[in-house]
Amino acid sequence: VGAGRIKRPEAAEDALAAGQIDLAAFGRTALTNPRFPIEIMQSPQDAESACIGCNLCLGRSADPEMVCPINPFVGREALLDHLTPTPQREIVIDGGGFAALTAGWLAARRGARVTLVEPEGIFGGLQELRGRVPGQAEYGIGAQALIERAREAGVRFSRQAPANGAISWTVKTNEE
Repeated sequence: VGAGRIKRPEAAEDALAAGQIDLAAFGRTALTNPRFPIEIMQSPQDAESACIGCNLCLGRSADPEMVCPINPFVGREALLDHLTPTPQREIVIDGGGFAALTAGWLAARRGARVTLVEPEGIFGGLQELRGRVPGQAEYGIGAQALIERAREAGVRFSRQAPANGAISWTVKTNEE
């Protein structure tokens, strides 16, 4: 069984064709996106895992619940089909990192009109920047996956906050 960071279908196909493996296992790939096998069948050239290799999914000794910064619902994805709609709200989120992208995505899925504001225009936060370092592209892929997920849910992206009195949520940093 071939396992260990197989993130694209062609990597699995190449290893199978070379006789290196008899079966490809998509472990963490399936955790970040449980629809990955379906996506491979539908459009293999576009299928790519957004796993950033952070190893949080491998467990934590203090709290053995599985977590994933790309898929916060890992193992509980069915809950997404039962999100309670919220009254129509306008929400402005100051920040563009993983936390802001995930909060905006969930709020938009519940019916809110969400705008993420990142004055520098660097959506994806530090992980997006890390993805620009040679050999660290998977971090940028993870950030782009969260940006796309938020965009598909209807989140708007801006470098400046709208002046319309919307509910504002600020992502706090450790320095604050």
